[in-house]
Amino acid sequence: CNISIDGVTKHVVNKIRGNNVFVELENIFNILTSNNVHFSFRFSINRINYKEIDNILRYSERWGVNVDIEPTQYAGNAAHDNFILSNHQFNFVEERIRIVSKNIKINIVDSFRDSILCDGGMTDLLSLNTDGVAVACLMIDRIENRRRPSAILLPLKIQWDKIQEIKKVMREFYPCLEKCTSCKWYRICSSGCLVTAYHNRCLKW
Repeated sequence: CNISIDGVTKHVVNKIRGNNVFVELENIFNILTSNNVHFSFRFSINRINYKEIDNILRYSERWGVNVDIEPTQYAGNAAHDNFILSNHQFNFVEERIRIVSKNIKINIVDSFRDSILCDGGMTDLLSLNTDGVAVACLMIDRIENRRRPSAILLPLKIQWDKIQEIKKVMREFYPCLEKCTSCKWYRICSSGCLVTAYHNRCLKW
């Protein structure tokens, strides 16, 4: 299983997730380990935890688990400027991953060193939203849910057909990135979910 954990100290984790969460997570890790259950970590890097990147890698190695490290996207509870990495902070994390990973013996997946633009519609995959419903793209589904009652869910076939529509929208957005290289949000848009960038950023400008 893949466990989302936003830091490796009580102060940072509790600040992001709430009091006592860090202790509860470590108890879960111990239970999983004692029962020989394989798991990995996923970290969303933001302005609160980005300076912990060295410790995040070493913490993962101490537990002997692989790690997935991604920049927090401008969406949901993180949809405010004080949470999202600046280009300078993004570059800091990228450089630290490059340096520390040379001495780390676990598998590290990240979109700081190599862009991972989409794990949904652009790669012909369906995802499950928080209601357990298969959707072509979690971010587009979230955006569309703003315009329709949550109880109205699209059939699976329609969701699958929407993948081609999503690809068309994203192909139209790629050229826009060439005009954005001086923007303070450029590294986030070019390394993460382009749907988020397209809908939550560019359409506001």
